[in-house]
Amino acid sequence: MIVGLLGCGIVGKSVLQIASKKEDIKIKRILVRTLRDDHRMTTDFMDILHDQDIDTIIEVMGGLHPAYEYISMSLKAKKNVVTANKAVAAAYFDELNQLALDNNVSFMIEACVGGGIPWIKELKRVSRFDEITSISGIFNGTTNYILSNMHAYDADFDVMIKDAQNKGYAESDPSADLEGYDIVNKLALSVDVAFQTFLNPSSIPVFGISTIKKEDIAYFKSKGWTCKLMAFAQKYQNSISAFCMPTLIKDEISSQINANLNLATATSQFLGTIQLIGQGAGGDPTASAVISDCYDIMTNLHYFDIHHSYPLNLSMTSYPFYIRLEKSVFHEELGISYEYDEKYVYIQTAKMTIIEIFKIIDRYRCNDFFAALIWR
Repeated sequence: MIVGLLGCGIVGKSVLQIASKKEDIKIKRILVRTLRDDHRMTTDFMDILHDQDIDTIIEVMGGLHPAYEYISMSLKAKKNVVTANKAVAAAYFDELNQLALDNNVSFMIEACVGGGIPWIKELKRVSRFDEITSISGIFNGTTNYILSNMHAYDADFDVMIKDAQNKGYAESDPSADLEGYDIVNKLALSVDVAFQTFLNPSSIPVFGISTIKKEDIAYFKSKGWTCKLMAFAQKYQNSISAFCMPTLIKDEISSQINANLNLATATSQFLGTIQLIGQGAGGDPTASAVISDCYDIMTNLHYFDIHHSYPLNLSMTSYPFYIRLEKSVFHEELGISYEYDEKYVYIQTAKMTIIEIFKIIDRYRCNDFFAALIWR
């Protein structure tokens, strides 16, 4: 396999390191912003696209553009594409998958979800012989690290963000992680593969952890709960639900997934429940998934089946929720249990649908407010 590598950041460098030890994978050209002391490097994508020796493109640039254009052109040029870019893969999954099919090449996304966890491969394998009915998981190592340490050390949220950044678990701008947008892209791709459909990530309701406080953690611990930022999707007969929000759990495997680990769970009709745990991010785990996709391409062509078009339905299932907001803005009966301190009211609600809780979230989002699903 002769490869053109797009991007040479943390993941790209790990791809180079692993590929250098493989006799059957050769990185011929590398697209970079600034040339360095490597004759393979170029700042012009066309040098790679027009190289007839290159049969596979590995895209680890990140961002929607120009990654989308580069991937599209590569597939049209009949080059296989392996990407770790969850944003572009989720937004354009159906289009890029169809381009691969039309041009008899592979489009591979294992590294987009779960880092080194073979999650996409497992979903694809199970969906061939069984009907997957639900998926869920902890799909973001940054938020899991922050929440785990807030629970363990009674630490302030801002302190744990800086700690995660110092350890390389969080970006300088961590908003995509903290607001849940990173997880939404991963959930959309998981839904696409598991349910053989296309779900636009922009349609998935999401509430992140950027407003969580020590007071929330103290309340959770008093109830025996652990807080995790989780994603959920459920398949019904003719529709699906999908959402992402903080979730309070007791005595579940997910409550024991700490630091920057990820947990991916799928339930199917005959196989039952499967769970995969592992490093969900970082250069080496993600690069390992990229190289694994390359070896899969060498054994066979790979793309994804899209047979269905399911509408999003957020009114089929109800859950109880936790809400914390300032007493000064609390003017309505939201719950069945209330506790107060000098500043806040802590509420446990009756069961309500995802549509109903996100109406409340949208109403109070600009205030000093936090909400979480209570998983019983």
